[in-house]
Amino acid sequence: MWLDLKNKYFTQAMPVMSELVDKGFEAYFVGGCVRDLLLDDPIHDIDIATSARPEEIQAIFPSTIDVGAEHGTIIVLYQQQPYEITTFRTEGKYSDYRRPDSVEFVRDLKEDTLRRDFTINAMACDLDGKLYDYHGGFADLELGLIRAVGDPSARFQEDALRMMRAVRFASKLGFKIERATFSAIQSLSELITKIAIERIRIEMDKFLIGDYFFKTYLSLQETGLIVYLPGFSNPVAGQALADLAQDLKPMIENDMDRPLPLVWALLLGHLGLDTGACKKMLRAWTHSNQMISETLEIIEFLQEESRGQLNAWSIYQYSDLTVERCLSYLQVHGVDTHDYLTIWQNLPIKNRQEIVMDGRCLMAYLQMDQGGPIIGRLLQQVEKAIVQGELMNQEEAIKEFIDQYQD
Repeated sequence: MWLDLKNKYFTQAMPVMSELVDKGFEAYFVGGCVRDLLLDDPIHDIDIATSARPEEIQAIFPSTIDVGAEHGTIIVLYQQQPYEITTFRTEGKYSDYRRPDSVEFVRDLKEDTLRRDFTINAMACDLDGKLYDYHGGFADLELGLIRAVGDPSARFQEDALRMMRAVRFASKLGFKIERATFSAIQSLSELITKIAIERIRIEMDKFLIGDYFFKTYLSLQETGLIVYLPGFSNPVAGQALADLAQDLKPMIENDMDRPLPLVWALLLGHLGLDTGACKKMLRAWTHSNQMISETLEIIEFLQEESRGQLNAWSIYQYSDLTVERCLSYLQVHGVDTHDYLTIWQNLPIKNRQEIVMDGRCLMAYLQMDQGGPIIGRLLQQVEKAIVQGELMNQEEAIKEFIDQYQD
């Protein structure tokens, strides 16, 4: 079978491949880029496998970065673009269920594909577009199956994260996990505890925002993986995922962006956690401070909306990003957001810095040499009155307001 390599990511990488081939080595496009080309899905990056050893790669290209030569990986910088090139290899025992204790470089593509996770990720093609498929990856693409390469138990004991990758790919592609592969995950699910939570989080995030999540959400529970994930031993976790699937379904059907802070906010809401527990769970998943802050803001906004407590002052407290995300979510779920949108768009100010008089101006007007709590209280009262439309953001109006407040 021959593939059409007119996609810009392939054409841009071809000179790199040609350099390797011209020097007498084999070189192939491998993995996800080949899979996505066959699926006609967007391609985001290119991976190249070669028979050249790391030192041979470095000798060919003038600009390289050694990111793991001992494991066969070199980044080549070509026309200001980075290309990850990996030497064909076989792998030794995986003592920690995460990475091989040793690797052995080989010169054969087929041998190299034996170490890959799933058949749909084990395909390769050469410069001419000829497909090399030693494990039935193309057939599994057509069948919509996630199937481990070779013995699934061996693949998951090599790297237990592959179990999470299986459910992630099912959510992304809408595929089923092949029976033997699924059974192996059920038997070995506890091994996921051997994997750093940072690595699991990447797969979990992709699982949650997959285009077919609303069809495949049960896979996390049915494989048994769910009970080993932070916060998901909660007895309502399965139902929380089901509720999240219903939340996201209309967004998926309308091809809407599903930002991770919104997705996690909805999930945590269905788990019934209070603010402190939400923060603790997000930290357990090693989310960034920014991610945690955005998620908690969304939770609070949606709670206020459900209680009918949103008004100009409360909407003003939230970032524009939070308001935009929440209103989009509410709108696709049939909530009339017209009044909220009008309030948000017509706020007299977006932040305190837009008030024409700051703390120093207030101190000067009140003839105070030093500030104090009273200045902070005055500023907040001025700010709130302006936001609520009770005070014009003008110096004379603010001075008059202060005089009345002082009285």
